Parts: sequence; C-alpha cells; structure tokens
Amino acid sequence: MNVLIQVGDVVAAVLIILALNMVTRNYRWWLFYSATNIVFMAVTIYKGLPGLTIMGIVLSITGIRNYFIEKRKVKQMKTQKEIDKQIEALKAVRPRVKPFGAFGNDNLANLDAQIMVLEENLDSEDVWDYWPDEEGDMEIRMSADDAIAWRDDESDIEDLAEDWPLIK
Repeated sequence: MNVLIQVGDVVAAVLIILALNMVTRNYRWWLFYSATNIVFMAVTIYKGLPGLTIMGIVLSITGIRNYFIEKRKVKQMKTQKEIDKQIEALKAVRPRVKPFGAFGNDNLANLDAQIMVLEENLDSEDVWDYWPDEEGDMEIRMSADDAIAWRDDESDIEDLAEDWPLIK
C-alpha cells in the first residue's frame, strides 16, 4: 500500500502540473485538474495530513468553479461571422462619421481602433501595446475596449456602428 501511495503522490503532482499548463488551451482541463486533486486528497488523507487535504478540497472546488466560468465565457463570444459583419458595418459607416467630436476627440481614429481590434482579434494588453500613451491615447483605448467588450459579449451595445455620430 505504501508503494501505491508514493506512486499516487507523484502521479497527482505531475497531472496537476500538466492540467494547469493545459487550462489556457481549453477550459475542459479544469475538470481534469479537479480530478487530479482528488488523487492528491486521497494521498494526503492516507498520510494523515488534514491541512493538505483541505487544500485539495479547495483546489478541486476552484477547478470546478473555473470550468463553469470559462465554459460560460466560451459560449458568449461572438462568432466569426458576427465579427465579420460588424467589421463591414464599421467600414461602411466610416465615411459618414463626423471626424471630430464635440471635445476634439478623433472619431475616425477611435473607429479605426475598433476595426483593428476586431480584424486582428486584439485583447486589452494588445490595445495598450498599440496605444501606450497614458493620457493621449485614452480615448482610442476606450473605443478599442468597447470593441473588445462587444466581441466578448460583455457589453450592452448591440451594434458598434450605430454608436458613432454621423454627418448630417
């Protein structure tokens, strides 16, 4: 039995590390992570380590929770067809958008940022890489973040193209 516990201990450690490296590729690995923590808990129970057993329980619950959070995120993202349609709509509205807003903000640069986010599938880090100036690029980053939120279905905006002030 002692050899089985030692093998279980090593296998659990290797599988947990594997699972943690794979969760970035697919959210289903969170379930595998939770299952490997059950092996870890069996080892800690046998060895009489209640603190590590409780840690294993918490980690298993965390893995299951992350599975459902990530699963919900995957379901909500816009499809490529919806993204392509939005890009077309933004490009179509661009010639009619007022170049500058009431406070001097560059509407066309902001609109172009939204198009770029959708075309190149940028995330928030990418946005800061493209527009790093803390204050000078704030308006552009806000528009880019609007496109990210729309794409990830975390926005109340139904159509980004309808949100721009048009020349009358």
